[in-house]
Amino acid sequence: MRQSGQWLVPVRKRVGAFLAVLLLTMAVEVQAANFTENFASSFAQGTTVNRTLGGKTFVFTFSGGGDMAWDNMSLLGNPAMNLEGIGAVTIKRSDGQAFLFGSIHLNNMFAATAAVDVQGFLAGAPVGTSQNVGAGLVQTLSFANIQVDEIRVTSASFESVLLDDFIGDSEIAPSDITPPSVIGVNSSTNNGTYKVGNPISLHVSFSETVLVTGTPQLTLETGTTDRTVDYASGSGTSTLTFNYTVQAGDSSADLDYVATNSLSPNGGTIKDAAGNNAILTLPAPGAANSLGANKNIVIDGVAPSVTSIAVSGSPASTDTAMAFTVTFSEPVNNVSTDDFTLVGNGAIGTIASVSASSGNAVNVNITSITGAGTIKIDLNGSTNIVDNAGNSIPSYSSGNTHTVAIPTA
Repeated sequence: MRQSGQWLVPVRKRVGAFLAVLLLTMAVEVQAANFTENFASSFAQGTTVNRTLGGKTFVFTFSGGGDMAWDNMSLLGNPAMNLEGIGAVTIKRSDGQAFLFGSIHLNNMFAATAAVDVQGFLAGAPVGTSQNVGAGLVQTLSFANIQVDEIRVTSASFESVLLDDFIGDSEIAPSDITPPSVIGVNSSTNNGTYKVGNPISLHVSFSETVLVTGTPQLTLETGTTDRTVDYASGSGTSTLTFNYTVQAGDSSADLDYVATNSLSPNGGTIKDAAGNNAILTLPAPGAANSLGANKNIVIDGVAPSVTSIAVSGSPASTDTAMAFTVTFSEPVNNVSTDDFTLVGNGAIGTIASVSASSGNAVNVNITSITGAGTIKIDLNGSTNIVDNAGNSIPSYSSGNTHTVAIPTA
């Protein structure tokens, strides 16, 4: 029998005197109060013993009578012992809180016929599977870290109980049942106006680290056609990135998503490490922590166009100079004479100047008109005329004509 670092419970069975030795090696695993108790320090013998393990008090109770002695010193011949029979050994925290039961090592080598049974309990109900070590055997039983608030060790024929090497932690980690939630939407793209083809990086922040499967999507309010943007990166962090590229026709005075439900898993998942599905509700568009509130990003994906080219005023057909007024769908920049072509049918002239390089409308001045027929101007394709966002303007050739009848000498 071991002579140090052991707990011994000497008892005498009411019938018979066979000695059974129970060696328990119990492993519990909990959050942050690790301990190793080898019972090498003394304690007063009795039917209950309190030990402080990992900052918590554990109570070892011997029911049905009997005393516990320390370190094998009082096993034999101590008249102070109560040698009545034991029915069970129980192990609990004094405050009744739970811990994790990992394993137990039983030495039942002295038993003739009786097995030793071990069962974990939680709130008075058995948890896990009852396990036992047969008579004459030595065995380690694994309980796979089940959550318990009581361990019961029982036998039909206890004669002596030896407890040793109780290892683990005293506090069970609380279960994580709180799902992650969205705390805000932002962008790392600078405030400003963005045109067709410009990339914009959007970021959805969560209350904790999230793990992503599949391709979640974020739906943006972009005018006539709302754009659905795919998830790009961020799994394993608390911020997910969605990359949006401005498309033709997109428009927003202050970019935001459509609604509070605009973030969708799209058949994938967004969860925390504990497996809780994230709450995907977004701040209301325009409200605090929304994209619109956090950033001032203007989307101009609508290209400018010419709405009309008309004769300016009422020039006579015999005039050698006149002007065409070019009206645009929105303010444009970089207008110059080389953006236009004079088209003559029996008449010719020269594009001499433009009245302005920017604006909603400009006059294109024509001089040196000769001939008899008509003239008009077309807007060329691939010019450097752009709107304020930088969107290019397409060509235009549906302008009005001016009749020319210049007398010849």
